[in-house]
Amino acid sequence: LAPWAVISPERSARVVLMREHGSVAVGTDLANTVRLCVYLARNARALTAARQLGPVEPLSAGEIAARRRTLPGGPEVQHSW
Repeated sequence: LAPWAVISPERSARVVLMREHGSVAVGTDLANTVRLCVYLARNARALTAARQLGPVEPLSAGEIAARRRTLPGGPEVQHSW
């Protein structure tokens, strides 16, 4: 494998986008993986549309951490499945 394709503790990505191939997603279980794939496509469309309107400000590290605390096994995840 290419060095950039290997996941290490420093690089904890759950999705890899491969040029001319698409993406690969890895979740904690089937429901998590399906949800990840659905929202990956939905968020990509939203980001593409937002960039047409102007610069996009990414979430802060604190906002990302707060969102991650609400996700694992929460009722919104189970309900969506």
